[in-house]
Amino acid sequence: ERELLDKFGSSINDLQLCHMVDAKIFPNRLFMQNPKRTQVFGETAHPTIDDVDRALLAALHKDSSQTLVSLAEQLHTTIDTIKRHKLNLETARIIRAYTTDVFYTKLGFETYKVFISVKNYTAQVERAILATIEEHPQLRNYIRIVGPWKIEAEFLCANYDELDKIIINLQSAFPDAITAITYAVFRNEKYYPSGKLLD
Repeated sequence: ERELLDKFGSSINDLQLCHMVDAKIFPNRLFMQNPKRTQVFGETAHPTIDDVDRALLAALHKDSSQTLVSLAEQLHTTIDTIKRHKLNLETARIIRAYTTDVFYTKLGFETYKVFISVKNYTAQVERAILATIEEHPQLRNYIRIVGPWKIEAEFLCANYDELDKIIINLQSAFPDAITAITYAVFRNEKYYPSGKLLD
């Protein structure tokens, strides 16, 4: 923040900060029934990892579809070693999921990010809103936020009308809690694996 303000402070009129508390990813229910949900972050345990773990994480971060044979060759070790370390990382929930990157616009879908602002926010209200959001098969993920909005949810919709129905249903279900729902369309997303994943 300080670097941005030092460089562009005279051009920035407003700055809103938020902190992501935790997030859940939902595999696309348009393609599968009852998929497993993945908790992305929010836990604070810090298990000890070694150099093999670090190298394995870096390799999987670049391409998680690699075979054990390929990983063993890259890391100059055995398949059994890779299998053991991979299982340990999964058990410790350092590796939480392996994903497929689908180009949804080619299938006729848009990704909409919805920002939900709430008044009189309580744990009970939060649970109720999240339970309602989770019912939508178009839900891709949600993030709980400490900041200007409380919940950020991403929906995969074929058109704006589908999103509009989701928004209207949420506002109807929680007229006394939801103060505002705004949204943005996500196009041409790019993900950049960290150049230096772990020290």
